[in-house]
Amino acid sequence: MATKKTPQVRTYKKQYTRAEILESLAYELKPFIISVAGFAGAVYFTQGGNSVGKYFSLALMGCGLFILYFRAKDRGIIQ
Repeated sequence: MATKKTPQVRTYKKQYTRAEILESLAYELKPFIISVAGFAGAVYFTQGGNSVGKYFSLALMGCGLFILYFRAKDRGIIQ
């Protein structure tokens, strides 16, 4: 008689190098840095009265948020 057995899942631990960890960390943090820099620039240029700089900073912030939104959507966090 054949007995039903649950399949064994094998997990392999991979040792990541420091360069791989830093590269993935930089990949994940870049959109946050872009968004924060855009927000800070928009606040700075709003007080200075430079409208071109303000709109460029808002566009930069929008690009960072756009990247974050689509990464979250690809990972299934946002339906």
